[in-house]
Amino acid sequence: MFTRKSLLSVLLCLAAASTLPAQTTAIPEGHKLLTQTGKAVTGVRILPQPDGSVWFLVPSNDKIVQLQPDGVTMKQWQIRADSDLGANPVDLKVDGKYIWFIENGESLIDAGRSIFARLDTETGQLREWDVPGSKPAAFWMAPDGKVWLPQTAGRLQSVDLNTLDVVDYRSTKTFAYSDMVPGPDGALWLTDFGNNRIVRYEPGAKTETSWTFFDPNAGRLNPSQIRFDDQGKLWISQLSGSQVNWFDPKTGLILSYISFSNPIHFDLFAGKVYVSEAPSANGRIVVLDPDIANPVPAALVSETLAVSGIPNILKAKIRDSTITPSNFDATAESFATTDLVVTSDVPGYLRTQFPSTNAYGIGVNGGTIWVGSESLIGKFVLQTIGTSSDQSVPVAAEFGVSPGERISTDAVLYNRGTANVSGDILYLFSPAAFPSRSTFSVDGGKTVRLSDVLGSISSNARTLFGPVRIRVTSGSASDLFVNLRTARQPADGSSFGFSNRALDSDRSVGANSTRVLFTGSRDQEASIFGMYSPGGASFTAKLLAPDGSVRGQRDFTLASNISQEFNPAASAFGVAPEPGDVIHLLVRSGVVQAYVNVLDLGSGDVAISNPFEPTVDAILPVVATLTGQGDTSYLSDLLLANPDASRSASVTISYVPLGRTAPAQRSTLTLAPLASQVYSDVLASLFSVDAGQGTLLVSSDVPLGVSARIAARRDAGDYAGFAPAFNGGENIAGGGAAVAIGVPQTDTRRTHLFLYNRGSAGTVTVTGYDGDGNQIGTLSVNMASGQAARVNSVMQALGADNIAVGRITVQPSDGMVLFAQTAEADALSGDVDVAKLIPM
Repeated sequence: MFTRKSLLSVLLCLAAASTLPAQTTAIPEGHKLLTQTGKAVTGVRILPQPDGSVWFLVPSNDKIVQLQPDGVTMKQWQIRADSDLGANPVDLKVDGKYIWFIENGESLIDAGRSIFARLDTETGQLREWDVPGSKPAAFWMAPDGKVWLPQTAGRLQSVDLNTLDVVDYRSTKTFAYSDMVPGPDGALWLTDFGNNRIVRYEPGAKTETSWTFFDPNAGRLNPSQIRFDDQGKLWISQLSGSQVNWFDPKTGLILSYISFSNPIHFDLFAGKVYVSEAPSANGRIVVLDPDIANPVPAALVSETLAVSGIPNILKAKIRDSTITPSNFDATAESFATTDLVVTSDVPGYLRTQFPSTNAYGIGVNGGTIWVGSESLIGKFVLQTIGTSSDQSVPVAAEFGVSPGERISTDAVLYNRGTANVSGDILYLFSPAAFPSRSTFSVDGGKTVRLSDVLGSISSNARTLFGPVRIRVTSGSASDLFVNLRTARQPADGSSFGFSNRALDSDRSVGANSTRVLFTGSRDQEASIFGMYSPGGASFTAKLLAPDGSVRGQRDFTLASNISQEFNPAASAFGVAPEPGDVIHLLVRSGVVQAYVNVLDLGSGDVAISNPFEPTVDAILPVVATLTGQGDTSYLSDLLLANPDASRSASVTISYVPLGRTAPAQRSTLTLAPLASQVYSDVLASLFSVDAGQGTLLVSSDVPLGVSARIAARRDAGDYAGFAPAFNGGENIAGGGAAVAIGVPQTDTRRTHLFLYNRGSAGTVTVTGYDGDGNQIGTLSVNMASGQAARVNSVMQALGADNIAVGRITVQPSDGMVLFAQTAEADALSGDVDVAKLIPM
């Protein structure tokens, strides 16, 4: 249906974004923690940790500080006594119990020397290497035991921590380094702020590669930080140049994002750049979204320069001491809402100003932002709009403007109550932009379809992705049901994409819940792992191979209204993708909505795989294998996963063909602990059925993740959707009712109804309504116990030949135990969206 920029780079361009639809404000939230004696948090880096603690530096009183997970207590190591202040620690790295750091002051050392150091946070032992070089800007610890220090005083040094030998490296253009980072190519990448250069140097080499981005004779732009992103591209902040740059070392292309004021430091998260500005007034945080901002491009030409490596006649010295940490209970104060000023003057930049002089180091953890400032460290969540009663879907997409091929999202809203329900549909497509907003109003008993509900917010060359939040501002939120369908509309009139039912927090994956997510099982598929939290969450994800081996594990934290994606899905765990990967989720706190978008690389269609709760009793009302239906074949894959790490699962799979009252065949298998299995074209592979359809029943002595993939297979590729399995408790009991909304019957869209009854024989009454709530007609389906049934083109069967939006209710008679599912199919592409009916 659509691709990510890593799949088709053609979607990356520099065209300006089109006019945005109605927008709503961002609602930030922040609080400040005042430091002891009111000293400024001016260290280069703020380092949030997975356990909830945060490391930072207070250079002016020589302190290394760990804010404890309680969010208040500060554990502090002061590396010089009050009478000897001036070590000035400026940068640090957390390495288990060790903190590695540099000092650019000269307390207790000779002039022209500096310190590289290691603090053991368990014993308090401090080892300092006193190095013959001035004002280090960064450090890198090489695997061979040497440390590399770019010095502001015009050299790059290697220091052997064992022999204490020091070697100075410089070229004819080396002036003053401001930062350094190791690259994925094994080289060191540096910014030379004196000569406006980007420098690549392989440790020990006799040459360096240099790119000059601005003539230093015309002015020094003072690059202040350099860092690689996940794609192997460099990001650079320029303090005096008031810009942030993206640089591709392979091509020499540099993109300059110029809507900044004194950007001093930055962090990268989820493809966005979080920048702190130091304008000598109020502190500011700027979020830059490269997908919607408009940079100025240029090409840089590299040059090769000779590098001399000269052993320093002076060696490093070692100083050992022991520090006793102290605790300080910080004063925590919330920023007033009126003090947090949010502006977005140009597309792709969102600036949040807070009342404290300057911003310095910045760290981002799951969308929560930590910033150093005068006398405090600040914690910010930039978008807290909404309440727990809001409904949301984790991902939707928009692409293009009319006329032309589009990816757009339609919403179907049903109000089961009697009073009007009104509100907003908010598209949170970027933390660097105000949410786009459209409004809705649904009278009691009515169903409405809102086409292109997210608005045309991208240019023809950009695809935007993000979560959607449905906010009720008038009426009863519990009476509103919403489906969103994101689809591509080619010129031939077809459509293909994926559908999602909007869920509130109570129906999302909450604390202490475990879920299973299936990824693609074929080589011609690409899987994208995504997550969104409407109010903040923490959870653990594991990636497992089909044999049950754990390929990776990662803890996640998401702030309110933050989403994150990994393409391919396995990249979230630092490994390459493999067909049949399964993701296990364990939510520790909050609410998360996770998904895997499975992209068919031939057709471009996306099938969304949502989390499944393990069950010992799974019902799949619709599976089919139908070959040679014109140029299209239909098939169903069965996906099974055992999330239990200690028990094998004994599994029985039963197939009930349409019209039958008992399983025609059964198949048994054993799934090892943590193992998974995909049965491609399950009816053919397990039951030797060449053409047929019906219901699958999956029983197990261990709860399993169970799903089906329903696909229309054409020459171009598959057009597919995942069909969620029912667990045995999700039935519609006799005398109850369930509803399906949308249910189109047009020239290009039609809806089929699938039923399975595991209770007593009885009659299912199906009633159809148009969008205004007027009854269209009724029909009765007589079902025996254990029977599977299908109603083709259900709206047409009820008497409506052309209806774009409506609803059906399904009511089983007493004694029945019914499972009901719809399959909405595109007449041209064959794409199918399968959904459970909603109990009333």
